[in-house]
Amino acid sequence: FISISSQPRCSFQPGSLHLMGQALAKSPCCTGGRKGDSCIRDAQMAVDARWEDAHRQLPDPSARVPAEVFVSVNACAAGQPRQTEYTAFLKLLFEASTSLMLPAVKVDLGKHCFGYGSLLADEFCFDSKQPAADRLMLVTEDLPSDPLALALRKEFDEDWEAVPKDADDRVTGIGFLLYCTNTKYVKQLGGIDAARSNYEQFLTKLFEVGVQMCGATGRTLDRHCFCYCILFAGEFYFAAAQQAASPGIACGTPVKDVLRLLEARNKS
Repeated sequence: FISISSQPRCSFQPGSLHLMGQALAKSPCCTGGRKGDSCIRDAQMAVDARWEDAHRQLPDPSARVPAEVFVSVNACAAGQPRQTEYTAFLKLLFEASTSLMLPAVKVDLGKHCFGYGSLLADEFCFDSKQPAADRLMLVTEDLPSDPLALALRKEFDEDWEAVPKDADDRVTGIGFLLYCTNTKYVKQLGGIDAARSNYEQFLTKLFEVGVQMCGATGRTLDRHCFCYCILFAGEFYFAAAQQAASPGIACGTPVKDVLRLLEARNKS
């Protein structure tokens, strides 16, 4: 990671969800009229809808999602600025999503990786003059009332206070890497060098996602991009990485899924 001079904070307020390049109804948790009591459920339902839409393009309803379909279902509505940059961002985000499964090398996504990747897609900065999307209310002035959203908000507020920042109050690449590996998720790596190495490879891609998400030329993260990247960083397949390095090792939960994207739920 190389830190270059920082740029002004990115911000973006979407006018629609991204689905098949068509403008959908504006999500209440992405705008000034956010529903603080349902932002987690709104995010879950958005992922479910995109997952279903992806499978309209695939022959098997249980198929994993390849890159071209991931890009398609997360494509923004026509007329948004920075279309070329956004497409490049989605391709990089797909790579970071597959890297959640390192050391396994995958070319497609299951619902877990697809879902968290899709939520980060919504946080891309199209217009630096608009406030950030912040679907999960991780940096909004008002606190969410949803218990899970509030718990995440408090956790990531503490992370923001703890992570080393530069003179412009932004997080550099090396700062992000070391905070994740030496502090935030050190226990999940189990002291296994090979697992740490795979995690660092993943974090390298994730940091690049955060930089492009911000829309600034400086290679640092503002608070909004940091919080969404630190959330994504926790969804790495830590147990699989440990077991690949040390076969037979007893590990914990295969994947965190803090937003419960894999849980079955009613559509009403």
